[in-house]
Amino acid sequence: MEALSARDKEALYEGGTLGETIISAIRRNPERVAFIAGDSQLTYREMGERIARAIAMFDTLGLRPGDAVAQLSGNRPELFCIVAAAYIHGLRSVTLHAAASVSDHAHILRDSQAKLFITEDYHAKSAAELKAIAGEALCWFSHDGNGEIRNFWTEAEALDPGNL
Repeated sequence: MEALSARDKEALYEGGTLGETIISAIRRNPERVAFIAGDSQLTYREMGERIARAIAMFDTLGLRPGDAVAQLSGNRPELFCIVAAAYIHGLRSVTLHAAASVSDHAHILRDSQAKLFITEDYHAKSAAELKAIAGEALCWFSHDGNGEIRNFWTEAEALDPGNL
């Protein structure tokens, strides 16, 4: 087995948090494919841009380090981008289990004191029930935005993402 070069050893131990590890991967592999979803692909550079836009959106919404961002979503690149943005920005990420009940979700939202809730069209019915329970205590968004809930990514696209 070939010994690691000094540069490879340095890269191996680069970053001490999950957020730093994600940023490192984006910077080292900008044109490599990070996600394949259906017929589309997302490179690390594109993923980094989405994460930066999500962070800009968090700032616009007034989220502060320690605040919780909750999601009820299937396995999709946007879910990961929100989780990664939360880690990088010092927020807590709360991913709700799709098989749990609405009352379980409501309990978790209250217990985590989530400030932001993001869902997707597939879970629109559960999200509507949750919104009736939790009301305006949360900012409500969707990855898709085809229903009554605003589209997180459309609004984030209008913001200056800055750099990671």
